Amino acid sequence: MSQNLIFLHIPKAAGSTLRRIIRRQYTDSQVHVVSSVPDLQQSISQFRSLPQPERAEIRCLMGHGTYGLHEDLSGSTEYITMFRHPVSRVISNYYYVRRSPEHRLHEEVTKSEMSLHEYVSSGVNAVLDNQMVRDVTGMKSEKPDEKTLRKAKTNLDDQFGVVGLVERFDESLLLMKQRYGWNDVSYRKRNVTSSRPRREDLPENLIYEIEERNQLDAELYQYAARALSRELQQVQLNPSLRLLRFQCWLRSANAEIRNNAKWVFSVLGLR
Repeated sequence: MSQNLIFLHIPKAAGSTLRRIIRRQYTDSQVHVVSSVPDLQQSISQFRSLPQPERAEIRCLMGHGTYGLHEDLSGSTEYITMFRHPVSRVISNYYYVRRSPEHRLHEEVTKSEMSLHEYVSSGVNAVLDNQMVRDVTGMKSEKPDEKTLRKAKTNLDDQFGVVGLVERFDESLLLMKQRYGWNDVSYRKRNVTSSRPRREDLPENLIYEIEERNQLDAELYQYAARALSRELQQVQLNPSLRLLRFQCWLRSANAEIRNNAKWVFSVLGLR
């Protein structure tokens, strides 16, 4: 793994799960995480101010807003990312904000009892407006347009090794494993937003508004989906898929056994 890798973490697109998998592939000194909490730009500045010998050791950079940082790494660099259908991603983001007191919008959303429809209409969060196009082009505050979309597609073609889809997570993960020579990629799902309605249970006018606000993201998503389908047609993943899903089941079962054991020990007053 001599090539550098940057994982561009799109919000609410299985990033927490993928980050844990990626961490296992590198030593601690080879990984640097750009954190958006409390301040993304401050975290980027801290990365850029690292002593050159320390920065030269980094082989994997990951976090939100990381597009453009390949210029600050030594050697050739590829990006990877995960996309998610814009409607599902926006809905998931709303329920994540509601259940996460540490999120900067949690108090505003919960105190005013903001509904999902009100949240979408408010424009209070950049996630609501073509976030994937923004992230893939490094756009901060300007409003994306067709020119931005074309740039995003060019960036995917020229600089991204694998663009996966949450909806095809296992296949995307195995492509990454194959391309970068990763080892164990089994996982347990983390940071999953539960207790939220299914898309088909939401009113059509709400779905329409989300789609209208994310037309560029929808086109970029479909562009990436077609490219991923072409890649998957060229490889034989069925045996690997079955093995991965068994390994994931085993990892989840072991975790549940450990958690149940901890609960029993605590009830009995044992350690």
